[in-house]
Amino acid sequence: ANHSRAQFSFALFLRSLGGMPGWCAGGSKDAGTSAQPTYKINEVQKQVDDVKAVMQENVEVMLANIDKTEVLENKSQELAAQAKTFHKSSREVKRHWCKQNAKMNILIASICLVVILVIVIIIVIQVPKDSDRRVRQLLFLS
Repeated sequence: ANHSRAQFSFALFLRSLGGMPGWCAGGSKDAGTSAQPTYKINEVQKQVDDVKAVMQENVEVMLANIDKTEVLENKSQELAAQAKTFHKSSREVKRHWCKQNAKMNILIASICLVVILVIVIIIVIQVPKDSDRRVRQLLFLS
């Protein structure tokens, strides 16, 4: 919005240069310029027109750059929002898989304990009560 206001003001300024007396090829008749050759006035007018064209081109490039900057700023804001969303969802996924991993480890440990317990019970049942005390001592059941 600010750059369009500045563009309008600058365009008015450039238009006013073309309409000012003394800036046209003939010059002012009451300024006493009839002694100067017309080619010098034409040369100066050509230089002014060249500078005016360059300035108009520079303003157009500047406004295009401002527009591009605004587009880049909007895209960077969108990317920042997406990065924040990605970070949040990745933490949630990480937390979910950590819980799944803990559940799996608890399940495997429980199965191992049950298997060990079953093996110990089978050994205790198969060992006669009056047999070797060393076996019982090894099993910590005495």
